[in-house]
Amino acid sequence: MKSMILLITFCIFSLNALSQIKDTTGNFEQEKNGKYCAILKDGIMMLMKDEVPTTTLVTLRDGSKVTIDGNILRSDGINLVLKNGECIDMNGHIENRIVTNPKQKTIELKSEK
Repeated sequence: MKSMILLITFCIFSLNALSQIKDTTGNFEQEKNGKYCAILKDGIMMLMKDEVPTTTLVTLRDGSKVTIDGNILRSDGINLVLKNGECIDMNGHIENRIVTNPKQKTIELKSEK
């Protein structure tokens, strides 16, 4: 009887411990391919991800930090600023996403890797 109570207690604690493990498999692919883009909105430069403005400092995989207004501080001390329409991926590669010319035609530019 004591062994049965101990077994049930052990199972309850084991299930409780397993239920507290975070599941990160669902968001990993999205975070892996995520890009942060600088957009000029109402005269203010904003850092956006998936059409939603970011509200905190973003740290990339290469150690670079990106502020909410598009300033980049690289891990080697170099400061850069994202221009309107430029994007940075999680590895720190900057690319021009879309630039609009005066005739309102959109041009897709290649990345600056």
